Amino acid sequence: NITKPVAQFNAARTTTCPGSNLQFTDSSLGYIVNYNWSFGDGSSSSLKNPIHIYNGSDNIYTVKLVIKDTVGCADSVTKVNYIKVRVPKPAFDIKDTSSICALLETKFTFRGQDYESFYWDFGDGATSTLTNPTHFYNSYGNFIPKLFLVGYGGCLDSASAQVNVYNPSISASITYGPLTACNSLLVDFAITTPPSTRFSFFAGDGYFDSSQVTSFQHLYSTFGFYTPRIVIEDKFKCAVGIANGNVIRILGAEPLFGIDKKAFCDTGTVLFANYTIGNDPITSSVWNFGDGSSSLITDPSHRYALPGTFYPSLTVTTQGGCSKTIADTVRVYSTPIPIITGDTIVCINELLPLQGSLVLVDTAIAWKWNFGNGSSSAIKNPTTSYGAAGNYTINLETSNKLGCKNNTNRIILVPPAPIINVLGNPVIPVGGSVILPITYGPNISGYNWVPPTGLSCSDCPTPIATPKSTTTYKITATDIYGCTSSNEVTVTVVCNNNNYYIPNTFSPNNDGNNDRFYPRGSGIARIQSMRIFNRWGELIFERKNFPANDASLGWDVYIIELVCDNSVIFPYKGNVTLIR
Repeated sequence: NITKPVAQFNAARTTTCPGSNLQFTDSSLGYIVNYNWSFGDGSSSSLKNPIHIYNGSDNIYTVKLVIKDTVGCADSVTKVNYIKVRVPKPAFDIKDTSSICALLETKFTFRGQDYESFYWDFGDGATSTLTNPTHFYNSYGNFIPKLFLVGYGGCLDSASAQVNVYNPSISASITYGPLTACNSLLVDFAITTPPSTRFSFFAGDGYFDSSQVTSFQHLYSTFGFYTPRIVIEDKFKCAVGIANGNVIRILGAEPLFGIDKKAFCDTGTVLFANYTIGNDPITSSVWNFGDGSSSLITDPSHRYALPGTFYPSLTVTTQGGCSKTIADTVRVYSTPIPIITGDTIVCINELLPLQGSLVLVDTAIAWKWNFGNGSSSAIKNPTTSYGAAGNYTINLETSNKLGCKNNTNRIILVPPAPIINVLGNPVIPVGGSVILPITYGPNISGYNWVPPTGLSCSDCPTPIATPKSTTTYKITATDIYGCTSSNEVTVTVVCNNNNYYIPNTFSPNNDGNNDRFYPRGSGIARIQSMRIFNRWGELIFERKNFPANDASLGWDVYIIELVCDNSVIFPYKGNVTLIR
């Protein structure tokens, strides 16, 4: 009996879940009496058609079957990586999971792996087997949508998410306090809102805030009844208003009044009109005019008798004891009275500085000068000048910003310039003198001559001049007003034959009379040279640089060069006769 067994097998499925029963079926050929299974996970079996359970996580297993027949012949078969164990992996993406409106469309995207089948449970009783479903949540609540995956072999796993459809009346709130006061009230606020929402706060008095600050204070500055609220908005632009129903009650009155004029000059009567409004009956209205007087009349008038700044006010009191005061400003300006400060006498073409001031100091003053010479100025402290003698009237007008104005005048004397008459320019010899030919006009009080060299005086009207050389003298005369004038006179100094004497005879007989020939004169500084020639033109005597009038230095033909006191060199030629 010759046999040849052939080992063969199959599994009910080659992919399975951990923990699931997996049926293996023998399909070997021959009369097999012995089986040895190796499942690849360390487990084995001797059954013909065993059931095996794989545990753990994802893995791949090689299965081997060894058989023997009745004769003892054996065969085996190995299927490498035959069984895949896969855990189902549920996963999904979800979009739009939160809202405050009870109709939320939520989108699901399937991401599961290693499964045989699946289904969706949206948590509100609805299910679906679509791969990527969309579901509408149409009621408020907290929902847990799930994706169920059925693995190979029947194992089950799921993934879940959370969807919130918030009821604003439960999940949002606004609380505040205190609730009542007079005139104004500082209120504390606390706000809660659902997640993933924004809110805007409306105070009820026109104030709006969207900064998302949930704890803050707000000042209600005037009387009224206010109901604050918030408006919640989700990302779908679904908006819901929330208020807690408590009314903030601020009692009182707002004192308002009008006046017919707020600024005027010197004195005036002001009319007052009471426009007070409120939500509580007015029991009293008291006026204070700011100058020490008051009134209880509803719409009074008041006269302001003096310049100044006044702050009239109105105080009202309501039936509930609420009191409030409002004030305004009335300015009574003083008409500016100007003062001119400065000299009343000024010389021709000399700058005259002027200063403007007021009897009562004020600001915002306009200055208007008229100098009487065709010119004007708009500055406070100007200067001017006059080109001709005479009497001029300066006018200064001052005005404030309301146009109230006043003016003042000042007479300015511009005296004529001092008169200096030069009667001629004298000529004198060297060593001579002359009274300077000058006359003057009236009112001269001072004289000043420059240069003072060669003058008998430098501060008198007509000094005696004895210059050694030609000199121009400048006279500056000052009158009784301090005005000055100048002129010049020139004294010409000449050197000529009036300054020397040269004898034409001499008698050298030692009688003591005319024994020597020498040059003589006045105003002669020295003799530059003296040369004596005979009748044949021969030089017989010469002397240089010696004093005049010295007989010991003297000598018929000669040339003499004389140097005058004014440094002029004067040559002289002549004959001299020798008497024996």
